[in-house]
Amino acid sequence: MLYKPSKIHVLSSSIDETRKGDVLSLYLAVSSKAVSAVLVKDHEGTQYPVYYVSKSLLDAESRYSHLEKLILALIMASTKLRHYFETHAIVVRTNFPIKNVLRKPEMSGRMAKWAVKLSAHDIRYEPRTAIKSQALADFVADFSSDLQKEAELEVQQLDETKDPWILHTDGSSNVKGTGLGILLKSPQGDIIPHSIACEFQATNNEAEYEALIAGLQIAKHMGIRYLEVYVDSLLITNHFNGSYAVKGEKLTKYLEIVKELALSFVSFSLTQVPREENTEADALANLGSSLKIPEDISIPIIHILAPAIENQVAMEIEEDTAMIPSEETQSYSGSWISPIMRYLQHGEIPMGENPRAFRIKVSQFTILNNVLYKRSLAGPYLRCIEDPEIQEALKTSMKEIVEATLGAGHYSQGSLGQDTTGQL
Repeated sequence: MLYKPSKIHVLSSSIDETRKGDVLSLYLAVSSKAVSAVLVKDHEGTQYPVYYVSKSLLDAESRYSHLEKLILALIMASTKLRHYFETHAIVVRTNFPIKNVLRKPEMSGRMAKWAVKLSAHDIRYEPRTAIKSQALADFVADFSSDLQKEAELEVQQLDETKDPWILHTDGSSNVKGTGLGILLKSPQGDIIPHSIACEFQATNNEAEYEALIAGLQIAKHMGIRYLEVYVDSLLITNHFNGSYAVKGEKLTKYLEIVKELALSFVSFSLTQVPREENTEADALANLGSSLKIPEDISIPIIHILAPAIENQVAMEIEEDTAMIPSEETQSYSGSWISPIMRYLQHGEIPMGENPRAFRIKVSQFTILNNVLYKRSLAGPYLRCIEDPEIQEALKTSMKEIVEATLGAGHYSQGSLGQDTTGQL
């Protein structure tokens, strides 16, 4: 049974109203039909409820995982209690790993949006403390008794999940140019679409390979470990499984790149499907209208300026490994990146920084393979760079712009084929 508004009492008249800067605690509760939250102020060892909010679950929300429902309760509270979230540090009291779930690089599209929304507030996550107030008795646990065991089992399976991501790719080549369509689907059903325009001509088979390689690189960059790939090209599928002999130097090079990328995943499969089962990727490749994307999802348009086989880093979504120091040698000492890395790894806030402002800023970042990235909803994470990489990126960009203006040939990957962010 969820918390009832009638059980909430106003602050005692002897207690001042919450002041800007006060640290408030938030307790969450989830049942099969609703989510709720209560904001609490601790004063001299006594817990005083400040505000209660609740929300009945919609039909679609009732099918969320238990952890998603718990985070939905937090999102609901941050929306309905916006004034408190904007003027106070909020400590979410929970025994479930909300913080870790929101920082997972392979999180679903819905969770990624929630993570960005919550990053605007100063929120910390700490284990539940003993509920001392009788008025808070219904918030003694994150989940109602009938859901508690299921939620705990879900946490145990969180890091063990082997549910695969699904990748559909398709390539299209015509007199107007070459287009690639990529559609990634998470185990939760969230869709990440990409439409790619190639500034070079390619045959249909080459376009199919380019689309597959681009999709594999995006999946690898996201840290996906289990991947099922579906293409409508029988040629590529039979090349990969060895049923067809590869003819031509170009296709041989393409196949080598695909096989190398396939080794990046713990589990990988490549399956040929009829074109009618690959219509969404086909629509993206042709920039058609058959793919219906929700209004709140944007499709990033990526431009590739050279075939993958001419320069194997031409389509790299992931960094050139030569530019990334190893975990043992990489050092951000004295840089703008260093304080963010230390906070994410050790929880250290730099001297002189406003704790609230710093935590809000840092919540937009994550660490992948010991490299700092900034979250981007529209596409791959933005890699954070600094000197000397900033200067090198600027030099490369200027060189590419001059070459493009003079018609000197293809771009290299260096700066225009990937997203980066740095402090100048």
